[in-house]
Amino acid sequence: MNPGSQTPPGVIPGTSSLESLDAQMAAVVLAIIANIMALMVLQGFKERLTEQCPDKDYGYLTTFPKITTAIFVGLSAYYLYLTWRQKGRRPDNNWITWLVVANVLALGAALMKMYVAWEQPAASTGVVEETIR
Repeated sequence: MNPGSQTPPGVIPGTSSLESLDAQMAAVVLAIIANIMALMVLQGFKERLTEQCPDKDYGYLTTFPKITTAIFVGLSAYYLYLTWRQKGRRPDNNWITWLVVANVLALGAALMKMYVAWEQPAASTGVVEETIR
């Protein structure tokens, strides 16, 4: 706590702890982790198609996309929350309105990806493999 304040460190007075810089940095770290996992999946598809490592277990090629899409849905919802809170503080700012719209669209796209990864794993694997070829 800051001396003489009820606000935890890193939290701006009048905001929630989800809006703290620590929470925002954690979101960026999660995004980095999800992107690294996505790169690992693409590399795994490439290795499997070129048969570089024939004895390797490629089970993570169906698991990692599910994890990364879940992370991206959570992050999209979090960023929508942040922009919604900003819009509440500055309702006359048109740029924030556009950020809210962009984050709604990003959340929709993340949910579509999640549907494909969780409900249609065979189709998503085939699409990625076809793209790599």
